[in-house]
Amino acid sequence: MLFHFFTWTFGEFDSSSFFGRVGLYGVAIFYVLSGLTLYHVYHYGMSLSANGIRDFFIKRVFRIFPLMWVATLFSIWLVKGFDVSVRQMILNFSGLFGFVAWDEGIATGIWSIGNELVFYCLFPFLIFIGRKSWWMNVLVLLLFLAIYLWFAFSLLNGDTGFDAPMQKFHYVNPLNQAFLFVSGFMLGRFIELPAKPEVKFHVFTIAGLLLFILYPIHGDRILLVTDWNRVVLTASCLMICYGIYRAGGELRGKAHWMLKTLGEISFSVYLLHPIVHRLIGLFRDAVAPGLSEKFRFIAALVLTLVVSYISYHAFERWFIRLGKRLSNTL
Repeated sequence: MLFHFFTWTFGEFDSSSFFGRVGLYGVAIFYVLSGLTLYHVYHYGMSLSANGIRDFFIKRVFRIFPLMWVATLFSIWLVKGFDVSVRQMILNFSGLFGFVAWDEGIATGIWSIGNELVFYCLFPFLIFIGRKSWWMNVLVLLLFLAIYLWFAFSLLNGDTGFDAPMQKFHYVNPLNQAFLFVSGFMLGRFIELPAKPEVKFHVFTIAGLLLFILYPIHGDRILLVTDWNRVVLTASCLMICYGIYRAGGELRGKAHWMLKTLGEISFSVYLLHPIVHRLIGLFRDAVAPGLSEKFRFIAALVLTLVVSYISYHAFERWFIRLGKRLSNTL
């Protein structure tokens, strides 16, 4: 959200800037955490029977699709001006765009949700492999790493700008991101949590952050995801996740409440912030055109958090419960 708001307010970032890096690798960390958290929820309790797999997908559909449909409908109106084909609408509302047309997502940033839907289909296979031998897990991880490096060193071209059509087409390909999800799953699979919080593991987090911020790259943002730059920055993200994961422990009081709340509303924040930003722009242009872009930035930031909080508690949680009831009934 901040990356988009800063970009829309002040202009594009290059590869040397912190927010330019967050704009790409914030999504990378999301994939790592997605694989890791799904491992913890399902690895020991998920049955690989037809009923168990059906239960998993029912809950995922009711968690993801309702808000995705809302974001898509608003985007068709506000961003596309209803200039979308029937094919696009079918692909987006069904979620199939993530599988067959990953660069044709209608809502801003929804490509990553399309990728995530692909990873959900991969997940039962990872559960199956995860319960087998250690070496099978390693081989699967190496396979997806090889694909990841193939994109970085071959398909993505550091001599062409990030916004070039084929660059984006390759970048948002789920195969280009799958290693991150798989690495998060394997992080949970291979690493046992300490019995008590271990402060020493924060060294990995700090080192990862410093590497992420200080590693010298200059030029177009495509350089962040090509060649050895991608290897280094991906390693920094994995170090950050590993350090916090292994350190364990939990915060208390207001700090705990704030981060817990941000975690709960993060899906809403991700999908709704472009819509809120556009609506505030339309309102400003109609009522008070003299207000600056900085006002729009601040108003959109505050309103996104408020709307996302309401969305989670009044809308998303209702569908989450509905999915659980349906699954239990079946």
